[in-house]
Amino acid sequence: MADGIAPVGANGLPADSEHAGLHHRRPGTLEVDQSSSAATADVEAAINHSSDSPAKDIAEHKEEEYADVSYLDIVKQFSLLGWTAFGGPAAHIGMFQRRLVEKLRWMSEEVYAELFALGQFMPGPTSTQVSFAIGIVKKGVTGGLLSGALFQYPGAIIMTAIGVFAANKLVNPAGALAGVASGIAAR
Repeated sequence: MADGIAPVGANGLPADSEHAGLHHRRPGTLEVDQSSSAATADVEAAINHSSDSPAKDIAEHKEEEYADVSYLDIVKQFSLLGWTAFGGPAAHIGMFQRRLVEKLRWMSEEVYAELFALGQFMPGPTSTQVSFAIGIVKKGVTGGLLSGALFQYPGAIIMTAIGVFAANKLVNPAGALAGVASGIAAR
């Protein structure tokens, strides 16, 4: 150590540093101490492997196959879902994913997630938006109208029937309801 300055090694640290064998970063460079040849070999192997790995990874992963969906498939699935999907939009979204994405393989998880995000962004119940979107993705606008209508018609039929029944009972109350209606009317 001449003139109070310590000798500097290749890694920019004092030559007698206890950091031998570690990777050290200086601005703009990555210095590897030559005494760690195993680490150097590992780093070089990782660099060499990663340079050609994206092409190999893409080639190794076989493109996933998704079902070819017909209008009849849309009619069957969305009619069934329309009559059995109770619990609100959150439950419907889960049923769509389990049945159409995971079981029947109509589309990838990524595409379904994008449709779900789009449905969340649009006004109205998300499940209604997603039912239309799935049909559009699989069979265009006609498929979207078909899937949306078939998913919604059971609820419309049930609510119409309840409304007709309720209107009839409120206009012509019978039994105990007649006593309540008379009491309210007498007030």
